[in-house]
Amino acid sequence: MMDLKSADPQDLLQELVSRTAGIVLSAPPASGPGASVAQVAVSTVLAAVKAKQVVGLFESYGGNDEPVDPILTQFRELGLTIAFPPIRIKDTHPQKRPTSFVKKPV
Repeated sequence: MMDLKSADPQDLLQELVSRTAGIVLSAPPASGPGASVAQVAVSTVLAAVKAKQVVGLFESYGGNDEPVDPILTQFRELGLTIAFPPIRIKDTHPQKRPTSFVKKPV
């Protein structure tokens, strides 16, 4: 796992991408801190992938993410196999702790 906002695009990221059989990417932020760095990293990933790799994408619908469909289209145009349909997380998880997994004292 690698945070694209802190990755070194020229060395580490290109080498890592070239060694993997598959890639899973989170949609990069469209704006804000780290957005331009993350977008450059996604471009570096697009430049480094090979047609025999697989790719999967997800987005959190946080309101500030790039849409996954244009990124997915770029990977398809490069000949990559899509590992799974894009995951689109639409709801926020309640901060409530599940009671069914809490061990009660005896």
